[in-house]
Amino acid sequence: MPPRPEDQKALTSLRVFRKFIKPVKIVRDGKEVIELDASMVVSKECYELWLSSRKSPPPKPERAFQRALSAHLGALDGRTPFERE
Repeated sequence: MPPRPEDQKALTSLRVFRKFIKPVKIVRDGKEVIELDASMVVSKECYELWLSSRKSPPPKPERAFQRALSAHLGALDGRTPFERE
């Protein structure tokens, strides 16, 4: 479901990406640990939510999505990186 217009101002790329990162419990070396599953960040649903959160559609939306995600992964262009945890 796309965000309501009044919510779009606050829905940044990073917030969109974080909505699609989920904690999962796994067993490693006999211990239960929590890992983060980011596989849905590259989903169509994430892309569509990200695109709907833009003030105006970018001329090349697929490339813009890729660049936004890459910039957050590498903390490029002054973007806030994903937290390690």
